[in-house]
Amino acid sequence: MKTSILTTNGQKWLLLVVVVQIVIVAVLIASKETLLRTGQTVKLELAPLDPRSLMQGDYVRLNYKISQLPPEVGLGDSHRVQLILHPDENGIFQFKEISRKSKILAPDEVVITGRPAGDQNQLHFGIESYFVPEGTGIEVERSAKYGIVKVNKKGDAMLISLSP
Repeated sequence: MKTSILTTNGQKWLLLVVVVQIVIVAVLIASKETLLRTGQTVKLELAPLDPRSLMQGDYVRLNYKISQLPPEVGLGDSHRVQLILHPDENGIFQFKEISRKSKILAPDEVVITGRPAGDQNQLHFGIESYFVPEGTGIEVERSAKYGIVKVNKKGDAMLISLSP
């Protein structure tokens, strides 16, 4: 009798673990889909780098112009930094200032969240890799000048495409 109770409890725990994993994956997918549908599209100027991954295939490693902050901007020891971006006359979003919680954004401004990387004024936004079909990485690097990115109100970003 004890064996069947343990087996039943073990099956319940296994089922619970599987359900929790499915819920976590569904939440992650739903958050990305929400970002795609409701995020504001912004165009960011690129400064491409040159990597290739043997395990993942060809990709273009991207460095955005907004990733390197001016020397006079101090990040301190922040783990997350939110930048306010505004479009220039060509529709390319540029760094305006570090976001402060009390700051009200203009209608054409967006906030993007980054993390300090290496150099004190260098930021990563989680959108630095763009995978491409095998053998096309060099051509994409040469032609890509801008990253088309969706940004939601919290500052989360998702790279959608590259454009010349």
